[in-house]
Amino acid sequence: MSAPRDPDSILAAWMEEGPNALPESTRRAIAVATRTTRQTRRAFGVPWRSPRMTSFTRIAALVAVVAIAVGGAVYLFAPGTQVGGPSGPAATPSASPSVIPSPEVFDSPSAFEPPIRLTLVDGWSVDTLPAEEGIVDLQRGPLDSGIMSIATLKVRGATPADPMVPWPDDIHAWLAGRPEFRPSEPRETTVGGRPGTIIDVDVVVGPETDTGDWITFGNESPKGWNLRGANGARFRLVVVPTGRASGIVALLEGGPADFDSLDSLLATLEFR
Repeated sequence: MSAPRDPDSILAAWMEEGPNALPESTRRAIAVATRTTRQTRRAFGVPWRSPRMTSFTRIAALVAVVAIAVGGAVYLFAPGTQVGGPSGPAATPSASPSVIPSPEVFDSPSAFEPPIRLTLVDGWSVDTLPAEEGIVDLQRGPLDSGIMSIATLKVRGATPADPMVPWPDDIHAWLAGRPEFRPSEPRETTVGGRPGTIIDVDVVVGPETDTGDWITFGNESPKGWNLRGANGARFRLVVVPTGRASGIVALLEGGPADFDSLDSLLATLEFR
């Protein structure tokens, strides 16, 4: 005759000797279910009811607890499972690159001869796309400058009444021969890989009634510069020949810092 066996004791022994592959959390859940006696407070006036549970029923309930615990453990420990629902991919912090805008590159109109390319550094900009084919009109704050094509340049004749004459081969000699100007000695430079000349010119104070142009540019409707417009001022000419009666001339009125800025701009110039 076999002695009756308590189902709780059977399951507890099975837990102690049974499968070792279960996750520890599952083992704890089953152990708690088999060893804990639940106590419930009854409301006042309600008689105690202690329905007897058969051994079969107790075993079935414990099996259900085991199944739920094992299923929950499988879900929790399954690869890719996250408690609280799926979340978006983790953002990888990255430092935003420091963006430095590139200076604008300007190509002269096709009618400009010789065609040039400039990188507009140091605050320079093209004031307007020139209607005249003989100039690239440049602006930097209050500074007004121009790069002109020698092929369209003319200078004043011997007297204001004389017609304009083509750009002389020796512009320094022309300036030195005019009582209105005092040019410095020419200095060599290189622009766009070609040899050039820098001439700084002081304007001699004179009558302000002279409003005529001293240099004109363009073919269709020539426009010009009145170099006597600012008595006592200084202007700079940068002359870069590219052939007989061809090349470019940059002109700017200003001071040493302004001339340095023009030199920085011309250092980007390329002949196309």
